[in-house]
Amino acid sequence: MTYSNTSSLFDYHWRAGIKPKADRLMSSLAGWLTPRGTGLEVNRDEYIRPGPLERAQTYATLVGIGALDVEEIRGIERFAQTGVMG
Repeated sequence: MTYSNTSSLFDYHWRAGIKPKADRLMSSLAGWLTPRGTGLEVNRDEYIRPGPLERAQTYATLVGIGALDVEEIRGIERFAQTGVMG
């Protein structure tokens, strides 16, 4: 399988299989565990996240147009802040 096929497979699996079940589960849990009007949701980002090359290309474009800077990308990617290297 190519990356594109694999990525599409995870996306389809999320939309067709996991999301409907997760929505029902989170709705039930929210009704039981949280105050009225509060909802819960599953974070799908890690499951259907694009690969490193695609993310790097997207970030390069966003930096090029001034939408993001390097520090914002480090935050999004959860890179450790190492401070000044000497």
